[in-house]
Amino acid sequence: MLRDAVSGQCRILDNPLSMSLPADRAGKTGYILPHLKKKHVTMTEDITIRRKRLIHRSLYTGMKETDLLLGGFARKHLMDFSYEELDTYEALLEAGDPNIYVWAVGREEVPPEFQTNVMALLQEFTRFEQRSKD
Repeated sequence: MLRDAVSGQCRILDNPLSMSLPADRAGKTGYILPHLKKKHVTMTEDITIRRKRLIHRSLYTGMKETDLLLGGFARKHLMDFSYEELDTYEALLEAGDPNIYVWAVGREEVPPEFQTNVMALLQEFTRFEQRSKD
């Protein structure tokens, strides 16, 4: 996102390497870069690609503790997950790092909408990982 030196408005450019907008777009704001649009997963997405994408997302959540926890969990279990389990896992990732972490380690009770077989597997993985470190 760049700030226009004349108007002071922020703009998202179609080409992030470009330092100015094309003449037909001058003065307009609100462009969304294609890679920033929310991706909607469909059944046509190759399951292998989806698994790899979710593993990558699990490794880079934003909170180091969750990166380590979810990254290890994803590497161990996601390759065996069905489409439905991948949907459940992806919905869990949307809950946010702090929530996932406190639920997985047992500091807070898991809300009913996240009490799934995937969460149970994550909690089991967390307990096993803790025991192996002691």
